[in-house]
Parts: sequence; C-alpha cells; structure tokens
Amino acid sequence: MAKLAITPKIIILSIVVSVAMVIIGCPARDSQLRPKEDNLSSQTQPGFENGENIGLGTIESNTQTPQSGFSEFEELKRNVADLEKALIQIVPLVWTQQDAQKTLTFEEKSQYERLITEFNQYKKLAKDNFKQDIELSVNAQISHASALVHMAKYNSAKAVYRTILTEAPANIEATTGLGIVLHTMAKHKEAEELFRKALSTTEKSFDPNHQKTAITLSNLALLLQATNRHSDAEPLMRRALKIVEDSEGPDHPKVAIYLNNLARLLAVTRRNSEAESLTQRALKNVEKFFGPDHPEVAVCLNDRGGFLAATGRISEVEPLMRRALKIDEDAFGPDHPRVARDLNNLARLLRFTGHLSQAEPMMRRGLQIEEKSKGADHPHVAIQLNNLAGLLIATDRHSEAEPLLRRALIIDKNTFGPDHPKVAFRLNNLAGVLRDIGNPSEAKSLYQRALTVFEYNFGPDHRTTITVRNNLESLEVK
Repeated sequence: MAKLAITPKIIILSIVVSVAMVIIGCPARDSQLRPKEDNLSSQTQPGFENGENIGLGTIESNTQTPQSGFSEFEELKRNVADLEKALIQIVPLVWTQQDAQKTLTFEEKSQYERLITEFNQYKKLAKDNFKQDIELSVNAQISHASALVHMAKYNSAKAVYRTILTEAPANIEATTGLGIVLHTMAKHKEAEELFRKALSTTEKSFDPNHQKTAITLSNLALLLQATNRHSDAEPLMRRALKIVEDSEGPDHPKVAIYLNNLARLLAVTRRNSEAESLTQRALKNVEKFFGPDHPEVAVCLNDRGGFLAATGRISEVEPLMRRALKIDEDAFGPDHPRVARDLNNLARLLRFTGHLSQAEPMMRRGLQIEEKSKGADHPHVAIQLNNLAGLLIATDRHSEAEPLLRRALIIDKNTFGPDHPKVAFRLNNLAGVLRDIGNPSEAKSLYQRALTVFEYNFGPDHRTTITVRNNLESLEVK
C-alpha cells in the first residue's frame, strides 16, 4: 500500500482559508456550544431535558505507456497530497468534549465533502489504472474523522478513528478523538480507558505540566463527573487549572475554560460560594482580554447565567442572557448557530418564569436557525424540538407537541443508537404526552423502553431511573 506524503502545492493553498482556530473563551458542555435542554418529564409535570471551490482538476481514465503511466501516477500522488493539506487546514481537530459540540460552517462542510469525493475518485483511478492502493495519511484521516464528529456522524467517526489506531496505536489525536466520540455516545467505560491512555501518553511525550496534559486531564475529569465520581474528578480539574494558570498566567482567557469546568463541579457538590467566585473570575478575565462586546464574553455570560439559574437566582439571569444574545447578533448576524443557542437559553428562562408568549417565537426562531445551519437531522435540532414541545405542553397544545417529540426521538436514535440516555429522555417525554392525550398503551411501552435504557446506563437507584419508574407505575395504577 502506497502511503502518500504531504507536499506543497501553492495554487491550491492560495485559495484555501484555514479555519482550524482555537477558541479562547469559556467552552462549557451545555450553555454555549449547544442549546440547553429542559429537565426529564415526571409524572406530575411533563417537562423537558436539560469559498470558492478548490479545483483539483478533472480525473480521466486513460491507457498509458509505462513511462507515461509512471508520470501520471506521480501527478496523482501530488494531487492527493494537496488534497490532504487542504483537508487538514479546513477541519478543526476534536480535542475536547466542547470541540465535539462545534459544527462546521456551510462552506467548511461543502469543501470537506468535495475533497472526500475527489479523494475517492483518485483512489479508484489509482486502483483501476495503476493497480495501486492509496489511503489518506494519518493526519488527513484524523481531520476526516474530526469533520464527521462536527457533523454528528459519530458511528462513522468512530470507525475512522479505530482504523487510525490500528495503524498508529500511540497516536494521541486519534486516541483522544475516539474517547470523545465514545463519551458522547455514553460508552463511558471504553472512553475512560482511552482518556487514561491519552493522559499517560501526553505526560510521557511532553511534560506533566504541558497544556496537552491539561486537556487530557480535563477530558478524564469531565467523564468522571458525568459518571458521578465527583471526588475523583475534582483533583484532576484543579491540576488542569493550575497547569494552564502557570503556563498562561492567572488572568489569561484560556484559564476561564478550566475555571468554569471546576465551577460546575463545585455547584453539583453544593459548594456554591466558591463556584460563583470562579464564574465571576472567568467572566472578568475574558472581558478584560477581549473587551465587553466580544463573542467569547457571550459564552461566559451564558455559562454564568446557567450557574445562577441552577442556584435559584433567576432574577439575575435574564440581563446576562439578553446581553449575550445582543453580542452574538451584532457579531455574527441574526441567523448564526450561536444566536440560536442564545435564543434557546433565553426562551427557556422566559418559559420557566411564566413569560410563555415571549418564549415561543424565540424557540421557533432558534429551531429554524438550527435546521438551516446544521441540517434537519442534527441532534441540536432535536434539542430545540424537545424544548419547543415542552412549551407547547405548558400551554395545553399536546397534539402540536407530539410530532415534534417523535421527530426528536428519530433524530437521536439515528445519531446515538437506541440505548443512549438521550433516546431514553425522548421516549419518556413522548410517553408523557401520549399519556395525557389518552394513549396509555403506547405510553406504557415507551416508559418501559426508557426505564430499560436508564437502568442500563445509570443503574436502578439513580434519580432519573426512579422518576421514569414512578411514571410507569403511576400509569399502570390508572
């Protein structure tokens, strides 16, 4: 198998704009990179859970003399090397759970899809005309897998990462990327093994205090937090924070990422005073570095708003969310995915404070933006559908809510598989609507399926499992 090395091609690179940039802000798992979801529906209140094209030439199949054929194959390899370089520049790598929530722009997605199509044409030509097998280089394969993650094609991304690790088992990027995908798909045991492997590799290959070590520490800590091992997660988060503080300085905006991660853990473990001081410090760092109207400030405003809401200080949240919305509308325009996130977060707040008539148009606008920018089958669309359905239920429009919840269920089942907790949330919420509109038979079946998934993922004594079990038992009593 011929492995093609990357070589420069000035013509193609002159029209490729690199967008693989590191966002120095406050990426958080929920508030700023994807729309938040409402809570699990219970038996008492059915609520809802939280360019211009790059021309690589026309490929033709011709019979060649041996010397001509050799020349043509060398040209093909040069074209593939240029293609790989373009692919690597277009696609941001997936290093963190936050990265997995980012989506490609329309231009990035179009360029990625066309480059992969052209590579497959080159691959076929190499096989048919020159009897040669060619594959993307490891770095280009990693970018290919990253693009699939950004488009929420997790099963496809998983397969590409596994192929890379078969060939290069010590590759940190592929190890981390596969761990992120498995974490996203709730395959926590496998993901943890990969994160621990990545941490060990970064500590040996770089330095215990290297920023890549901080990233791998954070990835592992967030997984431990997601699996309710808070006491194990906290020292890893504090170590990651110290590494970045020591390397960048305590007031650098990159520190804010780790401040907010730790703040969320502290809030979960009821240490609200320290958590609040961390979110204040994160916001101050980013405002000082970027200025008060920068989009990364909007990220931190959403994060702090989420913390205040979780601790019951609802009156302080709305000004922060409205400010975040204005910043992103001014920076990106009215139809950007970040605006959809802000609209969703503000609409959820308005719904829970009883301002339903203000919340609904915001939710519908956010849904339209997500569908247009990410596609109708993206899991972020499912979140928007889920939350809009919750508002419709709150205004006694169950018949309008039902098709939205069915569509959200299909999206998440196709994205994550039938045994993912997100699918169980969708099943539970749809069952609540069916119960309320007089379809207890289907509601019972959905509750049973949701209960099975939650017991498998969380265990029989988890509060979510108990809620769904109570829903089912209440239905059976009736």
